[in-house]
Amino acid sequence: MKETEKAWLAGLFDGEGSVWSRWPKRSNLISVEIKMTHKPTLEKVQELFPGRFVVGHLSFNGISKRTQWKWTLETNKAVKFLIEILPYLVTKHAQVVIALELAGTQCKSSKLTNEKRQKRNILAEKLRLLKGEFWNN
Repeated sequence: MKETEKAWLAGLFDGEGSVWSRWPKRSNLISVEIKMTHKPTLEKVQELFPGRFVVGHLSFNGISKRTQWKWTLETNKAVKFLIEILPYLVTKHAQVVIALELAGTQCKSSKLTNEKRQKRNILAEKLRLLKGEFWNN
């Protein structure tokens, strides 16, 4: 992928994307998504980083107004995507650093140590707090 494409993806993700953790409810530690009403833009994202690409509806007060497209990656694919765009991120840089650290706690065995569980809990909470800071400003 070209550096200009990485920078474009980072700008799009900074403005329209989201990174989150579903830990401890689900074992996949991180997910990323971009939602928007402009399908050709997300088709380009899908071309660069194939993921889950679905259609939904953007609604206001429960009334469906426009078709909305959503592109999603989870766990390992999300990590690869975030590593590629990290140098170009501005708004979501801190969130992505924490998300990548959280993804680094993934273990191949089904046994999760208490230490690793604690670290995951702390990182997931940090990510939630960072996202809250963004929305409260």
